[in-house]
Amino acid sequence: MKITLFRASLRRAKAEKAKCKNGIRNLEKALSLADTDDMRYIIYYNLAVSYSYISHTEMAVDYLSKAMEIQNNEELHLLKAEILKNTDKETAKKEYAYLIKISPDNPDYTTKLANMYIKEYDYLKARKILKDFLKRNPQYKKDARFSPYGILLF
Repeated sequence: MKITLFRASLRRAKAEKAKCKNGIRNLEKALSLADTDDMRYIIYYNLAVSYSYISHTEMAVDYLSKAMEIQNNEELHLLKAEILKNTDKETAKKEYAYLIKISPDNPDYTTKLANMYIKEYDYLKARKILKDFLKRNPQYKKDARFSPYGILLF
């Protein structure tokens, strides 16, 4: 039974990957036809997401960079941080720090960066990031997103 489920799961995964690769080919064809920056931006963004889905980090970041040349926004920096957090931790941390700088009231960026430091056992850095955020945004002190960090915040 387990082997059958495993094989079915593997077939589904291969089919999804094939669909994604087919989608990438279609996006690359669309890119050759795109005649405005808005169209190119959308295609670059979707190519970045597609390549990240199949774990082609370098290609994903390359297309993200091209999208950022057209339109540099918060969403692209978040996607870059999320794509890189497992392969290029230092760049991902810089992206989260940048996101905190441009959006200092967003608790999600703060917790994501703090979690990266916690995974590296750098509790003092995580504590500083969390405390700085709560100092700027005291309304979040009772927010459930910060309850897992209880001991770091005292």
